[in-house]
Amino acid sequence: MRMPRGLLFSTTLVCALPGVSQAQVEALSGEELFIDRLGCWNCHGMTGDGGAGPAIAKTELSLRTFAMYLRLPSGEMPRVSPRLASDSELATLYRWIDGVEVQRIPLPIEVSLAESGPAAVARKELTLTARVVGGGLDANPLDAEALRFRVTLKTLVPWVREKTPVANQLVEYQLAGHEDWLTLTTDEEGEVILRTDQGFGLTEVGASAPETVRLRTLLPAGRHVLVVEAITGSDPARSVVAGIGTLVLRGSEDPLDV
Repeated sequence: MRMPRGLLFSTTLVCALPGVSQAQVEALSGEELFIDRLGCWNCHGMTGDGGAGPAIAKTELSLRTFAMYLRLPSGEMPRVSPRLASDSELATLYRWIDGVEVQRIPLPIEVSLAESGPAAVARKELTLTARVVGGGLDANPLDAEALRFRVTLKTLVPWVREKTPVANQLVEYQLAGHEDWLTLTTDEEGEVILRTDQGFGLTEVGASAPETVRLRTLLPAGRHVLVVEAITGSDPARSVVAGIGTLVLRGSEDPLDV
């Protein structure tokens, strides 16, 4: 089987899928993250039922919206950087708040994004790595044939304290071993789906040099949050999230302490 290849956002994206990380072996539970690591209880109560901050238990937010808000808050809440909690840990926290998972069970695919180009330029290069955890696809209830990647890009609008979709944005991508660039366009929600029939597939687990796919687009000025989800299911609106990765991006004249 073949695992995700690479993504590049110009911003430039690079996608790939190798082996298992040690962080997954020593995963904290959602309760430990909520109380001990992040101290969310100080504002939201010991079980998320509210306090100085609003109630967040049984949240109606999607995982990606939840992750976007923690990575780039539009209100008064402090930002949760990747140094404080990984994307996998955000997913574990979300499932605990939602009442789904209390145990130390990470999502079966770990998706990580890293900015690899200069931070001060508008056209950025990123690296996306997605890896199957917990023994690989065979040990997890995933439909590998229906696996796709949903990319969501939003911009923070400071004066209204909201994030708006980067809609109708042209995205170019280059498959491994090809010289030509193909195009995709984000929809009104700032989303684009990368499908296996477009070349976004899986490489073997543990591959030493996973193939990559490059994507690029010119971002508008401002602060942005990028989320890439590994999803399964025929309908993106009812898909199952098997992995998630986030990255905060900025324009060249908008310093951001990350």
